[in-house]
Amino acid sequence: MVQRIYCRCLMCGKITMLKYQVGYADFPVVFTCPNCITEIRGIGENNDNEFKVSFDFENATIVDKLETPDYFLSASRELPTAHIKAYETSDEMAISPFIRLSNELGSLPDESMWRRAGRFSEKELANINRSLDLIKLWEQGKYDILAKQLRKELPSQYFPLNNTLEIYRGVHTRFVGFSSDLLPYHWIEQIQTFRKVKKLLTEHSSEAMHFIEIFEENDSFKSLEHKLYGTMDCFFRLVSGIIPAFLMFDCPTLRFNSNQYAISTISFKDLLNFYQKSYETILEASEVLIALNNISYRNDFDKLAGEQKKTFTERRNDSNKWLRLKQCLIETECFSELVVRMPHNRLRNSIGHFSTEFDGVKQIIQFIDIHNGDKREEKISLIEFAVLCIENFHTCFYLAEVIYQIRKWAFISAGDIPYLGDTTLFPPTHKKKIGRNDPCPCGSGEKYKKCCLLKE
Repeated sequence: MVQRIYCRCLMCGKITMLKYQVGYADFPVVFTCPNCITEIRGIGENNDNEFKVSFDFENATIVDKLETPDYFLSASRELPTAHIKAYETSDEMAISPFIRLSNELGSLPDESMWRRAGRFSEKELANINRSLDLIKLWEQGKYDILAKQLRKELPSQYFPLNNTLEIYRGVHTRFVGFSSDLLPYHWIEQIQTFRKVKKLLTEHSSEAMHFIEIFEENDSFKSLEHKLYGTMDCFFRLVSGIIPAFLMFDCPTLRFNSNQYAISTISFKDLLNFYQKSYETILEASEVLIALNNISYRNDFDKLAGEQKKTFTERRNDSNKWLRLKQCLIETECFSELVVRMPHNRLRNSIGHFSTEFDGVKQIIQFIDIHNGDKREEKISLIEFAVLCIENFHTCFYLAEVIYQIRKWAFISAGDIPYLGDTTLFPPTHKKKIGRNDPCPCGSGEKYKKCCLLKE
Protein backbone atom coordinates (compact mmCIF):
# COMPACT_ATOMS: atom_id res chain seq x y z
CA MET A 1 0.00 0.00 0.00
CA VAL A 2 1.36 3.41 -1.03
CA GLN A 3 0.54 6.50 1.03
CA ARG A 4 1.41 10.19 0.80
CA ILE A 5 2.29 12.83 3.33
CA TYR A 6 3.19 16.48 2.87
CA CYS A 7 5.96 18.02 4.95
CA ARG A 8 6.87 21.68 5.14
CA CYS A 9 10.54 22.65 5.64
CA LEU A 10 10.78 24.74 8.80
CA MET A 11 13.65 26.76 7.31
CA CYS A 12 12.20 27.94 3.99
CA GLY A 13 8.57 26.82 4.04
CA LYS A 14 8.75 24.70 0.87
CA ILE A 15 6.53 21.60 0.79
CA THR A 16 7.64 18.13 -0.28
CA MET A 17 5.17 15.38 -1.14
CA LEU A 18 6.58 12.20 0.30
CA LYS A 19 5.22 8.96 -1.18
CA TYR A 20 6.12 5.82 0.75
CA GLN A 21 5.32 2.13 0.85
CA VAL A 22 3.63 0.94 4.02
CA GLY A 23 5.50 -2.06 5.38
CA TYR A 24 5.92 -3.99 8.62
CA ALA A 25 8.75 -2.14 10.30
CA ASP A 26 9.64 1.39 11.34
CA PHE A 27 12.14 3.16 9.12
CA PRO A 28 14.19 6.36 8.95
CA VAL A 29 13.68 9.05 6.30
CA VAL A 30 16.48 11.47 5.36
CA PHE A 31 16.41 13.97 2.51
CA THR A 32 17.64 17.44 1.59
CA CYS A 33 15.32 20.35 0.91
CA PRO A 34 16.28 21.47 -2.64
CA ASN A 35 15.50 25.11 -1.88
CA CYS A 36 17.52 25.80 1.29
CA ILE A 37 19.69 22.62 1.42
CA THR A 38 18.48 21.82 4.95
CA GLU A 39 18.73 18.15 5.91
CA ILE A 40 15.35 16.82 7.00
CA ARG A 41 15.36 13.70 9.13
CA GLY A 42 12.45 11.70 10.39
CA ILE A 43 11.19 8.34 11.61
CA GLY A 44 8.23 6.51 10.12
CA GLU A 45 6.49 4.40 12.74
CA ASN A 46 4.22 1.66 11.41
CA ASN A 47 0.84 1.06 13.00
CA ASP A 48 0.14 -2.57 12.19
CA ASN A 49 -3.53 -2.31 13.15
CA GLU A 50 -4.36 0.63 10.90
CA PHE A 51 -1.85 -0.01 8.08
CA LYS A 52 -0.61 3.56 8.43
CA VAL A 53 2.70 5.20 9.17
CA SER A 54 3.04 8.16 11.49
CA PHE A 55 6.02 10.45 10.96
CA ASP A 56 8.03 12.65 13.28
CA PHE A 57 10.47 15.00 11.54
CA GLU A 58 13.33 17.28 12.49
CA ASN A 59 13.36 20.57 10.52
CA ALA A 60 9.95 19.86 9.00
CA THR A 61 6.32 19.57 9.99
CA ILE A 62 3.44 17.56 8.54
CA VAL A 63 0.77 19.63 6.77
CA ASP A 64 -2.46 18.98 4.89
CA LYS A 65 -2.45 19.27 1.12
CA LEU A 66 -3.87 22.78 0.92
CA GLU A 67 -1.57 23.92 -1.87
CA THR A 68 0.50 22.45 -4.66
CA PRO A 69 3.69 20.83 -3.31
CA ASP A 70 7.05 22.18 -4.42
CA TYR A 71 8.95 18.87 -4.53
CA PHE A 72 8.35 15.15 -4.83
CA LEU A 73 10.24 12.29 -3.17
CA SER A 74 9.47 8.60 -3.35
CA ALA A 75 10.79 7.14 -0.10
CA SER A 76 11.50 3.48 0.62
CA ARG A 77 12.90 1.63 3.59
CA GLU A 78 14.16 -1.25 1.45
CA LEU A 79 14.77 -0.01 -2.11
CA PRO A 80 16.80 2.56 -4.06
CA THR A 81 14.65 5.50 -5.12
CA ALA A 82 14.71 8.32 -7.63
CA HIS A 83 16.23 11.65 -6.59
CA ILE A 84 14.04 14.35 -5.12
CA LYS A 85 12.66 16.60 -7.87
CA ALA A 86 10.31 19.49 -8.63
CA TYR A 87 6.71 18.39 -8.19
CA GLU A 88 4.57 17.59 -11.23
CA THR A 89 0.91 16.55 -11.25
CA SER A 90 1.89 13.20 -12.79
CA ASP A 91 3.88 12.40 -9.64
CA GLU A 92 0.59 11.61 -7.89
CA MET A 93 0.42 8.45 -10.02
CA ALA A 94 4.16 7.68 -10.17
CA ILE A 95 4.94 4.00 -9.72
CA SER A 96 6.54 2.93 -6.48
CA PRO A 97 10.16 1.71 -6.21
CA PHE A 98 8.79 -1.78 -5.56
CA ILE A 99 6.94 -1.87 -8.90
CA ARG A 100 9.83 -0.24 -10.74
CA LEU A 101 12.28 -2.89 -9.50
CA SER A 102 9.86 -5.82 -9.52
CA ASN A 103 11.82 -7.74 -12.16
CA GLU A 104 15.05 -7.58 -10.16
CA LEU A 105 13.32 -8.43 -6.88
CA GLY A 106 11.37 -11.34 -8.31
CA SER A 107 14.54 -13.19 -9.26
CA LEU A 108 16.25 -12.81 -5.88
CA PRO A 109 16.61 -16.00 -3.82
CA ASP A 110 15.79 -16.04 -0.13
CA GLU A 111 19.51 -16.12 0.72
CA SER A 112 20.28 -12.90 -1.17
CA MET A 113 22.14 -10.28 0.87
CA TRP A 114 19.28 -7.81 0.43
CA ARG A 115 16.66 -10.15 1.89
CA ARG A 116 18.90 -11.23 4.76
CA ALA A 117 19.89 -7.63 5.60
CA GLY A 118 16.19 -6.81 5.77
CA ARG A 119 15.69 -9.59 8.30
CA PHE A 120 18.68 -8.41 10.31
CA SER A 121 17.30 -4.87 10.47
CA GLU A 122 14.15 -6.15 12.13
CA LYS A 123 16.12 -7.47 15.11
CA GLU A 124 15.56 -5.44 18.23
CA LEU A 125 18.25 -3.04 19.40
CA ALA A 126 18.41 -5.07 22.60
CA ASN A 127 19.68 -8.04 20.56
CA ILE A 128 22.49 -5.92 19.12
CA ASN A 129 23.39 -4.60 22.55
CA ARG A 130 23.40 -8.07 24.09
CA SER A 131 25.78 -9.42 21.47
CA LEU A 132 28.24 -6.62 22.18
CA ASP A 133 27.76 -6.94 25.95
CA LEU A 134 28.89 -10.57 25.74
CA ILE A 135 31.98 -9.50 23.85
CA LYS A 136 32.74 -6.91 26.54
CA LEU A 137 32.58 -9.63 29.19
CA TRP A 138 35.10 -11.60 27.13
CA GLU A 139 37.43 -8.62 26.77
CA GLN A 140 37.29 -7.94 30.51
CA GLY A 141 38.08 -11.55 31.39
CA LYS A 142 34.74 -12.13 33.16
CA TYR A 143 34.68 -15.74 32.05
CA ASP A 144 32.43 -17.14 34.80
CA ILE A 145 29.74 -14.56 34.13
CA LEU A 146 30.12 -14.99 30.40
CA ALA A 147 29.83 -18.78 30.54
CA LYS A 148 26.66 -18.46 32.62
CA GLN A 149 25.12 -16.13 30.03
CA LEU A 150 26.19 -18.26 27.06
CA ARG A 151 24.61 -21.37 28.59
CA LYS A 152 21.24 -19.66 28.17
CA GLU A 153 21.69 -19.55 24.40
CA LEU A 154 24.07 -22.31 23.25
CA PRO A 155 23.33 -26.07 23.36
CA SER A 156 25.40 -27.73 26.08
CA GLN A 157 26.08 -30.84 23.96
CA TYR A 158 28.16 -28.70 21.61
CA PHE A 159 29.43 -26.02 23.99
CA PRO A 160 30.64 -27.29 27.37
CA LEU A 161 32.21 -23.86 28.09
CA ASN A 162 34.66 -25.59 30.44
CA ASN A 163 37.84 -23.65 29.59
CA THR A 164 38.95 -20.35 28.10
CA LEU A 165 39.13 -21.74 24.57
CA GLU A 166 35.59 -23.13 24.72
CA ILE A 167 34.22 -19.87 26.11
CA TYR A 168 36.00 -18.03 23.29
CA ARG A 169 34.42 -20.41 20.77
CA GLY A 170 31.02 -19.79 22.34
CA VAL A 171 31.39 -16.01 22.04
CA HIS A 172 32.53 -16.35 18.43
CA THR A 173 29.68 -18.70 17.48
CA ARG A 174 27.12 -16.38 19.08
CA PHE A 175 28.54 -13.38 17.21
CA VAL A 176 28.72 -15.15 13.84
CA GLY A 177 25.17 -16.43 14.20
CA PHE A 178 23.99 -12.94 15.04
CA SER A 179 25.76 -11.05 12.24
CA SER A 180 26.18 -13.48 9.32
CA ASP A 181 23.01 -12.21 7.58
CA LEU A 182 25.06 -9.16 6.59
CA LEU A 183 27.70 -11.23 4.78
CA PRO A 184 27.79 -12.93 1.37
CA TYR A 185 25.89 -16.21 1.65
CA HIS A 186 28.96 -18.37 0.98
CA TRP A 187 31.41 -16.25 2.97
CA ILE A 188 32.96 -19.25 4.74
CA GLU A 189 33.88 -20.91 1.44
CA GLN A 190 35.07 -17.60 0.01
CA ILE A 191 37.56 -16.63 2.71
CA GLN A 192 38.47 -20.13 4.04
CA THR A 193 40.23 -18.78 7.14
CA PHE A 194 39.97 -22.09 8.99
CA ARG A 195 41.77 -24.00 6.23
CA LYS A 196 44.31 -21.25 5.62
CA VAL A 197 45.32 -20.98 9.28
CA LYS A 198 45.41 -24.75 9.73
CA LYS A 199 47.64 -25.10 6.66
CA LEU A 200 49.90 -22.38 8.02
CA LEU A 201 50.26 -24.17 11.36
CA THR A 202 50.86 -27.51 9.64
CA GLU A 203 53.53 -26.32 7.20
CA HIS A 204 55.14 -23.55 9.28
CA SER A 205 54.26 -24.53 12.84
CA SER A 206 57.36 -23.20 14.57
CA GLU A 207 57.32 -19.74 12.96
CA ALA A 208 53.53 -19.48 13.22
CA MET A 209 53.56 -20.24 16.95
CA HIS A 210 56.43 -17.77 17.41
CA PHE A 211 54.30 -15.07 15.78
CA ILE A 212 51.24 -16.01 17.87
CA GLU A 213 53.24 -15.91 21.11
CA ILE A 214 54.62 -12.43 20.35
CA PHE A 215 51.23 -10.98 19.48
CA GLU A 216 49.59 -12.61 22.52
CA GLU A 217 52.29 -11.43 24.92
CA ASN A 218 51.88 -7.76 24.01
CA ASP A 219 48.07 -8.01 23.71
CA SER A 220 48.11 -7.09 20.01
CA PHE A 221 45.37 -9.57 19.15
CA LYS A 222 43.25 -8.41 22.06
CA SER A 223 43.66 -4.75 21.08
CA LEU A 224 42.82 -5.40 17.43
CA GLU A 225 39.77 -7.48 18.31
CA HIS A 226 38.51 -4.66 20.52
CA LYS A 227 38.77 -2.16 17.67
CA LEU A 228 37.22 -4.51 15.13
CA TYR A 229 34.21 -5.32 17.32
CA GLY A 230 33.74 -1.65 18.17
CA THR A 231 33.75 -0.77 14.47
CA MET A 232 31.27 -3.53 13.63
CA ASP A 233 29.02 -2.34 16.44
CA CYS A 234 28.86 1.07 14.73
CA PHE A 235 27.88 -0.65 11.48
CA PHE A 236 25.06 -2.68 13.05
CA ARG A 237 23.37 0.57 14.03
CA LEU A 238 23.46 1.78 10.43
CA VAL A 239 21.93 -1.31 8.82
CA SER A 240 18.29 -0.20 8.97
CA GLY A 241 19.27 2.91 6.99
CA ILE A 242 21.25 1.22 4.20
CA ILE A 243 19.15 -1.81 3.22
CA PRO A 244 18.81 -0.41 -0.34
CA ALA A 245 22.60 -0.51 -0.69
CA PHE A 246 22.66 -4.27 -0.01
CA LEU A 247 20.59 -4.76 -3.15
CA MET A 248 23.55 -3.49 -5.18
CA PHE A 249 25.46 -6.68 -4.31
CA ASP A 250 22.67 -8.88 -5.65
CA CYS A 251 21.98 -6.80 -8.79
CA PRO A 252 25.24 -5.74 -10.50
CA THR A 253 23.32 -3.75 -13.11
CA LEU A 254 21.92 -1.51 -10.40
CA ARG A 255 25.37 -0.91 -8.98
CA PHE A 256 26.80 -0.12 -12.40
CA ASN A 257 24.17 2.62 -12.69
CA SER A 258 24.28 3.69 -9.03
CA ASN A 259 24.45 7.40 -9.93
CA GLN A 260 20.87 7.12 -11.12
CA TYR A 261 19.60 6.04 -7.71
CA ALA A 262 19.09 7.76 -4.38
CA ILE A 263 18.80 6.39 -0.87
CA SER A 264 16.19 8.03 1.36
CA THR A 265 17.03 6.42 4.70
CA ILE A 266 20.57 7.49 5.68
CA SER A 267 22.53 10.66 6.32
CA PHE A 268 25.86 11.30 4.64
CA LYS A 269 27.31 12.28 8.03
CA ASP A 270 26.38 8.91 9.54
CA LEU A 271 28.09 7.05 6.70
CA LEU A 272 31.10 9.35 6.85
CA ASN A 273 31.67 8.62 10.53
CA PHE A 274 31.61 4.87 9.96
CA TYR A 275 33.84 5.05 6.89
CA GLN A 276 36.50 6.97 8.84
CA LYS A 277 36.41 4.53 11.74
CA SER A 278 36.45 1.42 9.57
CA TYR A 279 39.25 2.80 7.37
CA GLU A 280 41.58 3.27 10.34
CA THR A 281 40.63 -0.07 11.86
CA ILE A 282 41.34 -1.96 8.64
CA LEU A 283 44.72 -0.29 8.18
CA GLU A 284 45.75 -1.27 11.69
CA ALA A 285 44.36 -4.81 11.77
CA SER A 286 45.76 -5.69 8.34
CA GLU A 287 49.19 -6.06 9.94
CA VAL A 288 48.05 -9.54 10.92
CA LEU A 289 47.51 -10.44 7.26
CA ILE A 290 50.95 -9.12 6.34
CA ALA A 291 52.55 -11.30 9.02
CA LEU A 292 50.60 -14.40 7.94
CA ASN A 293 51.59 -13.88 4.31
CA ASN A 294 55.21 -13.54 5.38
CA ILE A 295 55.02 -16.87 7.19
CA SER A 296 53.18 -18.60 4.33
CA TYR A 297 55.54 -17.49 1.57
CA ARG A 298 58.82 -16.70 3.36
CA ASN A 299 58.62 -18.83 6.53
CA ASP A 300 59.40 -15.74 8.61
CA PHE A 301 56.72 -13.37 9.90
CA ASP A 302 59.31 -10.57 9.99
CA LYS A 303 60.51 -10.94 6.39
CA LEU A 304 58.69 -8.78 3.85
CA ALA A 305 58.31 -9.49 0.15
CA GLY A 306 60.80 -8.16 -2.38
CA GLU A 307 63.98 -6.41 -1.36
CA GLN A 308 62.59 -4.17 1.36
CA LYS A 309 65.32 -3.13 3.75
CA LYS A 310 63.12 -2.88 6.83
CA THR A 311 61.57 -5.81 8.66
CA PHE A 312 57.87 -6.17 9.37
CA THR A 313 58.50 -5.38 13.04
CA GLU A 314 60.07 -2.07 12.02
CA ARG A 315 57.27 -1.30 9.57
CA ARG A 316 54.65 -1.81 12.28
CA ASN A 317 55.70 1.56 13.68
CA ASP A 318 55.10 3.41 10.40
CA SER A 319 53.02 6.55 10.90
CA ASN A 320 51.59 6.13 7.38
CA LYS A 321 49.70 2.86 7.83
CA TRP A 322 48.14 3.08 4.38
CA LEU A 323 51.59 3.16 2.75
CA ARG A 324 52.64 0.19 4.85
CA LEU A 325 49.57 -1.72 3.72
CA LYS A 326 50.12 -0.84 0.06
CA GLN A 327 53.79 -1.86 0.09
CA CYS A 328 53.64 -4.88 2.40
CA LEU A 329 50.35 -6.62 1.63
CA ILE A 330 50.97 -8.41 -1.64
CA GLU A 331 47.77 -8.76 -3.65
CA THR A 332 48.55 -12.24 -4.99
CA GLU A 333 49.30 -13.78 -1.58
CA CYS A 334 46.52 -15.79 0.02
CA PHE A 335 45.68 -13.83 3.18
CA SER A 336 45.37 -10.60 1.16
CA GLU A 337 42.02 -11.88 -0.09
CA LEU A 338 40.47 -10.99 3.26
CA VAL A 339 40.63 -7.29 2.35
CA VAL A 340 37.51 -6.93 0.19
CA ARG A 341 38.59 -3.58 -1.22
CA MET A 342 41.87 -1.80 -0.55
CA PRO A 343 41.26 1.32 1.60
CA HIS A 344 40.83 4.39 -0.61
CA ASN A 345 43.60 6.81 0.40
CA ARG A 346 42.30 9.75 -1.63
CA LEU A 347 38.90 9.54 -0.01
CA ARG A 348 40.44 9.34 3.45
CA ASN A 349 42.79 12.28 2.79
CA SER A 350 39.88 14.35 1.55
CA ILE A 351 37.84 13.51 4.65
CA GLY A 352 40.76 14.20 6.98
CA HIS A 353 41.46 17.59 5.40
CA PHE A 354 37.78 18.61 5.43
CA SER A 355 37.79 18.79 1.64
CA THR A 356 34.64 16.75 1.14
CA GLU A 357 31.52 18.29 -0.35
CA PHE A 358 28.07 16.70 -0.45
CA ASP A 359 25.29 17.67 -2.82
CA GLY A 360 22.26 16.44 -0.89
CA VAL A 361 19.82 17.02 -3.73
CA LYS A 362 21.73 15.03 -6.35
CA GLN A 363 23.27 12.83 -3.62
CA ILE A 364 26.76 13.16 -5.04
CA ILE A 365 29.86 13.27 -2.83
CA GLN A 366 32.90 15.13 -4.12
CA PHE A 367 36.22 14.21 -2.58
CA ILE A 368 39.06 16.69 -3.15
CA ASP A 369 42.57 15.51 -2.30
CA ILE A 370 45.31 18.15 -2.55
CA HIS A 371 48.86 16.90 -2.05
CA ASN A 372 52.02 18.84 -2.92
CA GLY A 373 49.99 21.16 -5.11
CA ASP A 374 48.43 18.27 -7.02
CA LYS A 375 44.63 18.45 -6.88
CA ARG A 376 42.70 15.23 -7.44
CA GLU A 377 38.93 14.96 -7.38
CA GLU A 378 36.61 11.99 -7.25
CA LYS A 379 32.82 11.87 -7.23
CA ILE A 380 30.62 9.00 -6.12
CA SER A 381 26.93 8.66 -5.31
CA LEU A 382 25.69 8.40 -1.74
CA ILE A 383 24.37 4.89 -2.31
CA GLU A 384 27.74 3.78 -3.72
CA PHE A 385 29.41 5.26 -0.63
CA ALA A 386 27.05 3.10 1.44
CA VAL A 387 28.22 0.09 -0.58
CA LEU A 388 31.85 0.97 0.27
CA CYS A 389 30.86 1.03 3.94
CA ILE A 390 29.32 -2.45 3.62
CA GLU A 391 32.53 -3.72 2.02
CA ASN A 392 34.54 -2.21 4.88
CA PHE A 393 32.30 -4.03 7.34
CA HIS A 394 32.94 -7.30 5.48
CA THR A 395 36.70 -6.73 5.72
CA CYS A 396 36.45 -5.97 9.46
CA PHE A 397 34.47 -9.18 9.96
CA TYR A 398 36.98 -11.25 8.00
CA LEU A 399 39.88 -9.73 9.96
CA ALA A 400 38.14 -10.61 13.23
CA GLU A 401 37.54 -14.12 11.88
CA VAL A 402 41.19 -14.75 11.03
CA ILE A 403 42.30 -13.45 14.43
CA TYR A 404 39.81 -15.84 16.05
CA GLN A 405 41.20 -18.80 14.09
CA ILE A 406 44.74 -17.83 15.13
CA ARG A 407 44.01 -17.17 18.80
CA LYS A 408 42.45 -20.62 19.23
CA TRP A 409 45.96 -22.04 18.88
CA ALA A 410 47.29 -19.74 21.58
CA PHE A 411 44.77 -21.21 24.04
CA ILE A 412 45.54 -24.75 22.85
CA SER A 413 49.27 -24.17 23.36
CA ALA A 414 48.47 -22.87 26.87
CA GLY A 415 46.82 -26.20 27.71
CA ASP A 416 43.15 -25.76 26.79
CA ILE A 417 41.74 -28.83 25.05
CA PRO A 418 38.95 -28.21 22.52
CA TYR A 419 35.81 -30.24 22.86
CA LEU A 420 35.57 -32.69 19.93
CA GLY A 421 38.59 -30.99 18.42
CA ASP A 422 40.57 -31.80 15.32
CA THR A 423 41.22 -35.57 15.49
CA THR A 424 44.48 -35.15 13.59
CA LEU A 425 45.90 -33.19 16.54
CA PHE A 426 44.33 -34.87 19.55
CA PRO A 427 43.55 -38.48 20.57
CA PRO A 428 40.05 -39.75 19.67
CA THR A 429 37.43 -39.12 22.32
CA HIS A 430 33.86 -40.29 22.78
CA LYS A 431 31.64 -38.14 20.58
CA LYS A 432 27.99 -37.37 21.02
CA LYS A 433 25.77 -37.58 17.95
CA ILE A 434 26.10 -34.53 15.71
CA GLY A 435 23.77 -33.82 12.79
CA ARG A 436 25.38 -33.53 9.36
CA ASN A 437 24.01 -30.01 8.91
CA ASP A 438 24.77 -28.86 12.47
CA PRO A 439 27.56 -26.30 13.07
CA CYS A 440 30.86 -28.11 13.42
CA PRO A 441 31.88 -28.27 17.11
CA CYS A 442 35.49 -27.38 16.22
CA GLY A 443 34.40 -23.77 15.73
CA SER A 444 35.29 -23.45 12.06
CA GLY A 445 31.89 -21.93 11.30
CA GLU A 446 31.20 -24.60 8.66
CA LYS A 447 28.59 -27.35 8.69
CA TYR A 448 29.74 -30.58 10.33
CA LYS A 449 29.47 -32.53 7.03
CA LYS A 450 31.86 -30.08 5.32
CA CYS A 451 34.44 -30.00 8.11
CA CYS A 452 35.40 -32.56 10.75
CA LEU A 453 33.06 -35.25 9.38
CA LEU A 454 35.33 -35.42 6.32
CA LYS A 455 38.28 -36.34 8.53
CA GLU A 456 36.57 -39.23 10.33
